[in-house]
Amino acid sequence: MKIKNIIPIALLLFAGVSCTDGFEEINENSVKSKVHEAPLETFFTMMQNKGTMDNFQRKQHLFHNMYAQYFSDIKFDSDRYSYQDGWINVLWRDCYLNIVNGSNVILSKTEDNVQPNMRAQTIIFRTWMFMKTTDTFGDIPYFDPINGKGLELGYLVRYDKQKDIYYDMFAQLDKAINLIDEDNIAPFNTFTDADAMLNGDMSKWKKFANSLRLRMAIQISKVDPDKAKTEGEKSLALPLLDSNADNVSLKMDIKDNIKHKLKAISNWNEFRMSSTIENVLEKTADAVDPRERWYFSPSKKDGEYNGLPVGLASDKEAGYKDLGSNIGPWFQLEKDYDIMRYSEICFLKAEAGTLGWSGAGDIETNYLDGIKASFNHINNTATDATKKKTNEISEEEYDAYIASQGVSLASGDKQKKIITQKWLAVFPDGHLAWADFRRTGFPSELTPPEDPIDFPQGQFIKRVRYVENEHLLNGDNVQKALGSKTDDLTTPVWWDVD
Repeated sequence: MKIKNIIPIALLLFAGVSCTDGFEEINENSVKSKVHEAPLETFFTMMQNKGTMDNFQRKQHLFHNMYAQYFSDIKFDSDRYSYQDGWINVLWRDCYLNIVNGSNVILSKTEDNVQPNMRAQTIIFRTWMFMKTTDTFGDIPYFDPINGKGLELGYLVRYDKQKDIYYDMFAQLDKAINLIDEDNIAPFNTFTDADAMLNGDMSKWKKFANSLRLRMAIQISKVDPDKAKTEGEKSLALPLLDSNADNVSLKMDIKDNIKHKLKAISNWNEFRMSSTIENVLEKTADAVDPRERWYFSPSKKDGEYNGLPVGLASDKEAGYKDLGSNIGPWFQLEKDYDIMRYSEICFLKAEAGTLGWSGAGDIETNYLDGIKASFNHINNTATDATKKKTNEISEEEYDAYIASQGVSLASGDKQKKIITQKWLAVFPDGHLAWADFRRTGFPSELTPPEDPIDFPQGQFIKRVRYVENEHLLNGDNVQKALGSKTDDLTTPVWWDVD
């Protein structure tokens, strides 16, 4: 499965489409008309690319991955909570310019009873993107954009409450799941070759949607436990990702030089393994977590796995490029860009079990399945990429690991262990990891940055503030969204109640 060449349409979207009151107005000029008339498959592939690996460094790595403390920044001060509008506005732009505009074009050109699968695929992916965006910023424009009103120069659009956004995202997933027709995947009804994630397998799209709903339900379980339970139990009664074969990922193709972006940016020597993840990998169990040798590489200076302190002042970073560990062999291979993994679903079910949700299953079984799935995902990926079994995580390593007191659920805080193992398993998905930390306070090994920039000492970042263009061009609606609060990094989002 190869990602189609989407550069021409992406450039057209960026230069020519500024989603106004409705997509009928796109035909007002020839550029917009050509974009509007482009094949729907082109829009869908563009959405998948723009929502995931495109601009990975600015859209996720320099924010979510640093806030989750997977890495320490040795160039840009992102782990010191330095806000850079020119970077984070890439996430904002891709959500509204590319994902919203692209999805609205597809939905305006299809019908429920004619192309149900195309519509379902579009709605599910858009919901996934909106969850990432609202979890980053909090209250955001939502209802106007999905109804054909977007963000552009001079256009004022209202902000919606995160609670209302979550409630509608649940409804959108219901709609998409009900649309799916697994028995009819004809080209006019389903994105197949244009679907770089699941190749038009609608049974897997249904599992993805159900699993996404479970992720959302757990996310709001503290602030809105009744709604969370209702939606969570609905998901648990339906098919979810149930093996690594169901993992949702954007397919890479090394022959076409389409590789995981973490590999590319690692060559720029701008970040290293954090001391936080080093501590979790090396001190949680009786023996070093075998994932360390896949996630990271030994230091060039001393041959050891070295994590660097989070949030160091710039004048203390000298020499750390050689001392610290860079990313490891897992990302040197032909690795796909993971969007949702079976291991995550195991941990979601385990946490749902601690909440007493019907259908969650046995807590310990799900927990151990999650660790096993994480280990196996590494083994499977390495084998597929190298065509040989090299440095696999063995059964003996797994058995010793889960028997360790720091891993076993026989004693200690179950949620702490579940979230810590989930944090390790979803690496390097900083969006999920940062959200879980804000929601639960785990892993407890995270520490505030040593020398934060324009941020209170000893605190953790809670959200990212709105982009500058919104303050300049849509200031009234931004202020209405903020109310009496200021647009700062210490204000928690709706579901972050601890």
